[in-house]
Amino acid sequence: MYRKGGSIYKEYDTEQMLSPKRVVAERVSQINSFDYSRFKALAETKISIRNDILVYKQEFLIENRPSLDALGLYELADALEYLECLGFVHGDINRKNIVHTTRGYKVIDFEPDLYQRKNKIKQWMVTIPYIAKSDIERKRVTTLTDKIGFAYFILRLTGRFKSKDIVALSRSFNHEYYLGADEAQLRKLSYKDLLKRYFGTT
Repeated sequence: MYRKGGSIYKEYDTEQMLSPKRVVAERVSQINSFDYSRFKALAETKISIRNDILVYKQEFLIENRPSLDALGLYELADALEYLECLGFVHGDINRKNIVHTTRGYKVIDFEPDLYQRKNKIKQWMVTIPYIAKSDIERKRVTTLTDKIGFAYFILRLTGRFKSKDIVALSRSFNHEYYLGADEAQLRKLSYKDLLKRYFGTT
């Protein structure tokens, strides 16, 4: 990763991408076509291909100390609902990939493929334990994982899910215990529903 002017860059060898080329191309096309002007919570990102290298370019962001920014969280939920409507799965919604800036929360790190080879190991581009148990069992990543990640992001932000809880969750993936809803219930909730459920009561 390197920075140049107002952007940061990452490079990927196309051989890293393990999904079919058509799937990767469709995902990259989606990322390039996001309505960044309307959904301010999406960090503007463009991906191009040069000589079998995927070049990822994202606006450079200065992160502020995380805070309970209610308006920013609503804009974040709105942006995630937009991605869901497009059929796009981020795959790794967590507090490392949601930064708080002077312009509100920003979602970063739109991977060109959710299934990659990194350091010679084939892996899904997710952060354990913020993944749906059903996704683990079926070896895929769905919007449900994004919703679970968003719920934990809110709970961590409000201090109701702490670092000590991560170890226990990593062993069991018992999201129902921490989120108070099973996967079927979570799947039906919109991001704004999740925001109301986990932030609105604080």
